[in-house]
Amino acid sequence: MIDPSRLPHLPGCYIFRNSHGQPLYIGKARDLRQRVSNYFHSRNHGPRIRRMLDLARDVDAIVTHNEVEAFLLENTLIKKHQPRFNVDLKDAKTYAWLHITAETFPRIVTARRVQAGGEFFGPYVSGTARNEIRTTLNNIFGLRTCKRLPKRACLRKQMGTCCAPCAGEVSADDYAQRVRDARQVLKGRIRQLIPRLEARMNKAAAGMQYESALQLRNRIHSLQHTLERQQVQTARPHQADIIHSLTREGQTLIMRFGVRNGVLEGKEEFVFEAGDDAPEEFLSRYYASQPVPREIILSEDPGPGMREWLSRQRGGRVTVTVPQRGNKRRLLELVQLNLETTYFSGPDSLKELEELLGLDRPPLIMECFDISHLQGSDMVASMVRFRDGRPEPGAYRRFRIRNVSGINDPAAMDEVVTRRYSRLLREGSDLPDLVVVDGGLPQRNIAERAVQKLDLDLAVIALAKREESVYVPSRKSPLLLDHRRPALRLLQRLRDESHRFALAYHRRLRNQKMRS
Repeated sequence: MIDPSRLPHLPGCYIFRNSHGQPLYIGKARDLRQRVSNYFHSRNHGPRIRRMLDLARDVDAIVTHNEVEAFLLENTLIKKHQPRFNVDLKDAKTYAWLHITAETFPRIVTARRVQAGGEFFGPYVSGTARNEIRTTLNNIFGLRTCKRLPKRACLRKQMGTCCAPCAGEVSADDYAQRVRDARQVLKGRIRQLIPRLEARMNKAAAGMQYESALQLRNRIHSLQHTLERQQVQTARPHQADIIHSLTREGQTLIMRFGVRNGVLEGKEEFVFEAGDDAPEEFLSRYYASQPVPREIILSEDPGPGMREWLSRQRGGRVTVTVPQRGNKRRLLELVQLNLETTYFSGPDSLKELEELLGLDRPPLIMECFDISHLQGSDMVASMVRFRDGRPEPGAYRRFRIRNVSGINDPAAMDEVVTRRYSRLLREGSDLPDLVVVDGGLPQRNIAERAVQKLDLDLAVIALAKREESVYVPSRKSPLLLDHRRPALRLLQRLRDESHRFALAYHRRLRNQKMRS
């Protein structure tokens, strides 16, 4: 019987499999456990999903850092496996394109299908990336976004992001040049475009057309910034395997993620008897029968002999990377997160936390607080709860700070901790085994005093971002834990989730204020 409770409260993709291990259905979720559980609690499924559940014998999951990565991975997995019960995303026609319209003053718009008229670029798998590209090009080159030319200039003209053809402030020839420049960007020719813009800028400056020269200079700077971002975003390897291993209780657990065409495409799990040579044994056995990719990303260097053997197996050079930072390190940490989620999703980390922090029992319920504001305005706070080492989104809480003005994070922390535990006392609800605050020693002391004023005996610690220092009651100096320790990684996930939740609430309130 399928047990959704073994899945984490994290974003990712889930795969229903039949008795032969073949994928029946692939989906994405913001919360894997909650989404898969809904399949078994809801009675409103159509005949397709009901039949899929009848055939399903297992469910697998791949954890991602966020929902956007889950969307990309879902697309890739469906394309690769073509599951019987997936009806969407199998055809590239479902992806959207960017369309330069065939109007006198063309626009860049989103199109769901290619048809006559104008030019189409894509398709784009990621809607977020597509919309960002469209907005960036419109702003850099001042292209219009209105469906019909109005009789007078709109707010975008005043903001300097539209050249206002509606008001006759740009000639058709000048506008057409802007569109040609945007077209070069969509074709990936930014490097070739920048020198031509520089030449036009110098020519305008020599002809004392200083306003035109300034506009061109601003476009060049914007394009250079875009190019730098592209270089960072495309740092993910084009073809690679990412492999991580963990050893526990006499077993070495190994997980492999595949990257093809720059996108994560799936995972595999293996179990070996524990030993110093287990990772090397895995490499030799696995790649004896599987294609060797151009790059293999590992947590430990396998040595020159293994690197040479891998290159011979491939018939060409194989790059073996042990990253210490950057995008490849982040990929490796994602594999480690999946390993820990699959095999060590709670008890080990909680037991280690109990020992390191000197607690009376494992912190089965942990709550973390974070403050968010912009130079003291719209100050809010978040509280997230982990139960058994996993997020419990239904218990998350948001707070508007009522009694603090200006930049005063300690006072805000005092208010929100007092409000939270005063309410739990009134309701007779479960109190946490551990309270965590985002910050250093001042934040920890403030939170502890707030708890003590309520006559509560709760363990309170703080986690500081810069060095990931842990401030605990029993020590004057902070704990500095190895970043690979499961206990620290659990605290980091708790703190980061609290920060994400607070920031999202703060942005929502700011946007509401701007719209009103």
